[in-house]
Amino acid sequence: MEMTEYLRVQRQLMEQIHKGVYRENGKLPTERELCEQFGVSRITIRQALQNMENEGVIVRQQGRGTFVKPRRIEQRLSSIYSFSEDLRKQNIVPGTRMLSMVTIPAQGHIQQKLELGQGVPVRAICRLRLANEMPYAYETSYIPLAFLSDATAEEIAQNGLYNTLRRCSGREVEKATEVFEAVIAPQFVVDLLGRKGVLSAMQMERTAYCAGQPVEYCESFICGDKYRFHVTLE
Repeated sequence: MEMTEYLRVQRQLMEQIHKGVYRENGKLPTERELCEQFGVSRITIRQALQNMENEGVIVRQQGRGTFVKPRRIEQRLSSIYSFSEDLRKQNIVPGTRMLSMVTIPAQGHIQQKLELGQGVPVRAICRLRLANEMPYAYETSYIPLAFLSDATAEEIAQNGLYNTLRRCSGREVEKATEVFEAVIAPQFVVDLLGRKGVLSAMQMERTAYCAGQPVEYCESFICGDKYRFHVTLE
């Protein structure tokens, strides 16, 4: 077996996974089918698959076959960040699926988090966050209507929430506080994320500030098998 052969197979399989030929949690062809596809021996295929398993790209399950592992997204928490920009840096295509955008009166904990008077109008924006077209998080953001008066759901989906906030209000998010908690995701979140059964998730609450004033309160459920957070302590 020449070293270049199994590396060639590995490289081409990785390209097919990246292009979506084989999707996350999807099953790869059998070793025999891969031998025919690439015109190599079974030993070569097994070496390529072993390398990919060692790198955490695939998982082999006895009696079931070989599957593409869900890719974990790493998020650094040392400064204000953008989900979309951080995904692009990891060669992952970000996306947003808008579920709803309605105006509601501020009350309860939303009123408290945004430090608003009773009944002040707030935009409630529900959306799914996508990575390579696969949903990994469900989130609802609450922003005072005055800061998003002429925003549309299409603009937010295309340009991002903070970019839209900047255009509408001229305000830049300068600081945010986030609280994380490991939870079992509610059933409606499991359904929206296209999952089945019990889903472990990271629940996040974020309050974002401009010039010391709260401009966003957000509640998110992030798939535990898709995301991990990285913190640097100095």
